[in-house]
Amino acid sequence: RLAAPDGFIRTFIDVGFGLDLLLQKVTLRGKASEYARQILSHLESKTPVSVLETSELVEPLSERELEVLRWVTAGFSNREIGMKLFISPGTAKTHIHNLCGKLGVRNRTEAASRAKELGLV
Repeated sequence: RLAAPDGFIRTFIDVGFGLDLLLQKVTLRGKASEYARQILSHLESKTPVSVLETSELVEPLSERELEVLRWVTAGFSNREIGMKLFISPGTAKTHIHNLCGKLGVRNRTEAASRAKELGLV
């Protein structure tokens, strides 16, 4: 409601993952405003990356690893990622360790770079 008068769309598109599920639920309940439908339409028009199509990976990334990777690429710390995804910082660290192995990189900076190269984020 607060963002509607100014027509903010990009802010929501950048958040993307997770928000689409919430907006779909609201829309199904018939409580979505035209503005919410507009945001959902933009979110749905983005082509999702299919992990299975990424043949350069040793093993496909799970949906959760993709979520964590998006936050890593955005520069969030393990603690911040944990807060966003309702997991412990240790669990975030484990996901990062696993996705680094799958991407064939040594650290989160290289993971973010590799993810951009592969079009994962």
